[in-house]
Amino acid sequence: MTEQWGNQDQGGNLPPLNNPGQAPQPPYQTQPQQQAPGGYYPPQNPQNYQGPPQPQPQYQQQAPRDPRAKRLARLKKNRSWYQKKRFIIPAAVLGFFIFLGALGSVNKPVTLADQAAATPPPTTMSTAAPASPAPATVAPSAPAVTAAPVAPAPAAPPAAPAPVVAPVAPAPVVVPAPVAPPATAEPAPAPVTSQQAALRAAGEYLDTTAFSRGGLIKQLEFDKYSPADATWAADNVGANWGEQAAKSAAEYLSTAAFSRSGLIKQLEFDQYSAADATSAADTVKVDWNEQAAKSAKEYLSTMTFSHASLTNQLTFDGFTPAQAEYGVAQAGL
Repeated sequence: MTEQWGNQDQGGNLPPLNNPGQAPQPPYQTQPQQQAPGGYYPPQNPQNYQGPPQPQPQYQQQAPRDPRAKRLARLKKNRSWYQKKRFIIPAAVLGFFIFLGALGSVNKPVTLADQAAATPPPTTMSTAAPASPAPATVAPSAPAVTAAPVAPAPAAPPAAPAPVVAPVAPAPVVVPAPVAPPATAEPAPAPVTSQQAALRAAGEYLDTTAFSRGGLIKQLEFDKYSPADATWAADNVGANWGEQAAKSAAEYLSTAAFSRSGLIKQLEFDQYSAADATSAADTVKVDWNEQAAKSAKEYLSTMTFSHASLTNQLTFDGFTPAQAEYGVAQAGL
C-alpha cells in the first residue's frame, strides 16, 4: 500500500493501482476545466449540458391583506351621494346659516315705523269736471233765390284744460299699542269646608250603624270636628231619628236580652228622645217572654240563684211578674 499510494505526480494525482500481471499505465493526467461566464464550471459530460443556470427572480413576500379594509373600500365606493362628506358638510353649513337667518327674523321686534311702511297710503279720488264742448254755431244759409255761398262755420273754441288736483298727503297712520288679552284664569276648585267634611263623615257613620242625634254629634266631636260643625252636620245629614232608634233597638236585642223598660232606658242613655225610644220599643218585633227566659239563662250561667231570687232579679230588670215567672220556669228552676 505504501508503494502504490506513496508516489504522486506533480499535479497531485495518484497513480492508478497496478494489478499484478498488468503492464504499468502511464500516469493519469487531468485537463483543467474551462470556467464559464459567471464563475460556473460546466459538467464533464457536455452532451447533457444545457448552459449555465439562469438567475432566479427574487420574490418579495407580501404582507397578508386585511379583509376588512377591502370591505370598507367597497362600501365607501358604493355608498349614496348624500352619504359622502363633500355633500354632507356643505349642506350642513347651508342649513346652519338658514337657521340663523330665520332665528334673526323671528326675534326682530316690529316697530311702529315698520308697521306704517307696511300700510299702503289711502288713495284720493280726484273729481275733475269733464270738459264741456262748445256748441257749434252754423250760419243760416241764404235764400235759394240769391244763391249766396254758405259761410264756413267758425271753429269751436278749445276745451278748457281740466283742473289739476294737487295730491293730498296721506294722514299719518297711528298704530294702536297692542293690548294683551285678559288672562282667563281657570276657576280654582272650591275648597272643602270643615262643615262639608263633617257632613260627609256623618253620612258615612249612619251608613254603617245607628246613631241618635246627640250620639252622632259626640262621635264627630271625638273625631276632632268643632261642636258647631258637628251640630251643623247632624242637623243637615237628613236622618230620621225615629228610624235610627228602631234600628238601634233591633241591634241591642240581637246581642243581649232586654225587657221593654230596660230597652227604653238603654235608648234614652244613647241620647234618643223619650218619644223615639218608646216608639222603637213598641214597634220592634220581639217576644218579651222569650227575652225573660234568655235573661234568666244568662244569669244562671254566671252565678247561682234560687227561684225567688232569680224572679226578683228579672222583675228588677223591668220584666213583668208574669214574664219573670215564665223566664225562671224556662231556665229550669
